[in-house]
Amino acid sequence: MKKCLITLFILAWPISAWAIEEREGYYKVLEIPSNQTLPIFTVPEGKCFVLLQLTANNLPWDIQVNGTDFIDGELIMYDYTSGRKMSHDFPDRCVTVNSGETLSVVNFGGSTIKLNIIGYFYDCKRVSRPVADLTNDRKVDFSDFAVLASEWLKDGNINSGA
Repeated sequence: MKKCLITLFILAWPISAWAIEEREGYYKVLEIPSNQTLPIFTVPEGKCFVLLQLTANNLPWDIQVNGTDFIDGELIMYDYTSGRKMSHDFPDRCVTVNSGETLSVVNFGGSTIKLNIIGYFYDCKRVSRPVADLTNDRKVDFSDFAVLASEWLKDGNINSGA
């Protein structure tokens, strides 16, 4: 029984270690006047933003990243079968804005739009080294290939004396 539990712990440990990350929640309600563009935020350096949910009370609007259309409000927010506005949920990590990019909302209509945004910021700096970094210098280059090549044809049998 102990052997089984130890094996399960060893198998589960890397998975749980990867799953834990620090998230900084974000929720904001914006009122965007007619025919205006409103910057929401610029993603801080070393962070990424994940959009989880948008809710709006009116159309038409767009979400832009650095002035380029990113999400078309009319396509995701209108339920053509019932003819009503709705909320839209995004799968986790499906809609990500990278560090240094500015998220803005554009109101194309004649009335004020109330927009709710839910998401989170997380640390997106690479803290681990690449798997193929055999020399532990945090980059993969010819020195790593040299280590690979030198080990390529070795026997690996400890008892062979080679």
